[in-house]
Amino acid sequence: MKHHDPAGADTKSACTDLVLGFAYLVDQRRYDELCNLFVPDGVFERPGLRAEGHENILAFLNARPVAIETRHVCAPPFFEQIGKDRARAVTYVNMFQGPAKDDSTPIDIAGIAGVVEFHQTFTHTGDGWRIAHHESRVAMVTTR
Repeated sequence: MKHHDPAGADTKSACTDLVLGFAYLVDQRRYDELCNLFVPDGVFERPGLRAEGHENILAFLNARPVAIETRHVCAPPFFEQIGKDRARAVTYVNMFQGPAKDDSTPIDIAGIAGVVEFHQTFTHTGDGWRIAHHESRVAMVTTR
């Protein structure tokens, strides 16, 4: 028997795992696993790009430049909506990037590259919560 979850704690926990999983898997270039966080017809958007469905999302991710390493450091998501089968959250993300090196050498960075907002809509499926729509919005950029 499933317990009553009036505050949406289970939903928040599952969807927070998706937010963090998205950030980690994109940074680690584990794109097949990242695509599995989405529903089959999920949408990935960022400035200048809209990819729909696993195949198109995977093609975009595989085209990311390999000479640049990224790290997305996420604040806790703010849930704007929590329902039985749908949730929506915004997460502030500090973005760092630098030239790729071998695994044993730290990457040189000049500081934070900027602040990105992840706007994500989640849907509950037979396989648990998945990302239905992800949009990365650039909120702030570092000027040098």
